[in-house]
Amino acid sequence: NRDGQYGCRTSRNGVIGILHLIKDEEELNHFQSNLPTDNRIIVMPVTLFTYPDIISVLQKTGKVSGIILIEIDYAGPPSQPFSTNTQLKDSKGFTWNPPGNALFYRSMPFPI
Repeated sequence: NRDGQYGCRTSRNGVIGILHLIKDEEELNHFQSNLPTDNRIIVMPVTLFTYPDIISVLQKTGKVSGIILIEIDYAGPPSQPFSTNTQLKDSKGFTWNPPGNALFYRSMPFPI
C-alpha cells in the first residue's frame, strides 16, 4: 500500500487457513455471526471487496488469515465507480473522487 509498507504481513511460518468461499453480503454476514473454530482464508469476488470497510469487518472476526480475490462471471468494467485513493474536498465543499475509499493508505493485517 502507499503508507510505506511493502509486501504482506505474514509470520515466518507462513499463512495457514481453510479456504472459505464468501460469494455475497449475505454469506459475509453469516460468516460474522457463525465464526468457525479454525482460521480461514477467505475466497471472495472482487466486487465484494468494495463492501464498506471490508478489511476491518474481516479483521474483527479474528479468524481470517488471508484473502483471495476472484472474478466471477466477468461482465466487463464495473457499473459503479471504484477508487482506492482518497476523497478530497476543496474550499467550496466540492468532493473530488467521491467513490474513493483510501484503500491505498490502509495497512493490511493479512495477505491479499
